[in-house]
Amino acid sequence: MFKLLHLLILMDKDLRNNNERDWKKYFWMAVVGGILLLFLFGVYQARNEYNEYEKLRNQVDLSLQKAFNLQNAGSFMEARNEYEGILNTISSNRFPDEYVLTQNNLGYIYQNLAQGQDEK
Repeated sequence: MFKLLHLLILMDKDLRNNNERDWKKYFWMAVVGGILLLFLFGVYQARNEYNEYEKLRNQVDLSLQKAFNLQNAGSFMEARNEYEGILNTISSNRFPDEYVLTQNNLGYIYQNLAQGQDEK
């Protein structure tokens, strides 16, 4: 009887140790899973931001081309409106090259307007 009681006590200790190990295992699995989810969410957000950036960049490039064509055709007022619309859309930090190009071409437009070369 004593041996049976001793065996039951040992089994109880083993079960408690296994439960404690299982709890720790599942806790760390949850932590790793949470970190993985945060990483995947960050990748998803970065991809979306990049897609939005590229979409805006394409729109700006099309607007710059349109304004440049208007400028070459002598439609300085329309070109000015297009360039000013671009400047309202972009910032010098996010699109530095496009911002400088737009400012430069807008200066050229104002120079031509000041010389009275409006609308051929």
